[in-house]
Amino acid sequence: MLTPEQIELRKTGIGSSEIAAVCGIDKYRKPLDVYLEKLGLVESFQGNNFTYWGTKLEKPIAEHYAETNLVELIEVGTLVHPECSFILATPDRIVHEDGAWRKCLEVKTANAWSKKSWGVGSDEIPENYFAQCQWEMLVTGLNECDLAVLIGGNDYREYQIKRDDELLEVLVEKATVFWNEHVMKGIPPNERHARL
Repeated sequence: MLTPEQIELRKTGIGSSEIAAVCGIDKYRKPLDVYLEKLGLVESFQGNNFTYWGTKLEKPIAEHYAETNLVELIEVGTLVHPECSFILATPDRIVHEDGAWRKCLEVKTANAWSKKSWGVGSDEIPENYFAQCQWEMLVTGLNECDLAVLIGGNDYREYQIKRDDELLEVLVEKATVFWNEHVMKGIPPNERHARL
């Protein structure tokens, strides 16, 4: 759960859970939804049964990941990109080894009906989560992000995601236009803004 301070900080930029919506690749949210939230014109999404259980199960899934991979995990809260203050991320955990950050860890739950969106023996994950992991690597400066997911309550999987600087260039370009030309100027984005 985000603290009140993190919620306030998230109003000052585009977080990793919002970049897919900003780029038109989130099936639940559009760029306009993020725009309206940033300007305080609508109440931010407060959650539902899916997000409730995702939050409840985050800790045990992260603990299983740590036990399985024999690593230490730390929570770091909301981070701001060192060179661009509107680029934000709140990784679920950071893999911490030998006194240094090694990689991000994103934790997800998914229902059984979405199982086909998650590859078996491959790195296939939903594109909105791929963008989220890339954004977290951009902010942290790390080159890897693992995604641990529990599908249908009993199918645990891990995915290793490598940093993709070409994709990050596109994401940053889209986010910059969205932030500077829409949010900062109070001009709603249109459909031309969306979609990578």
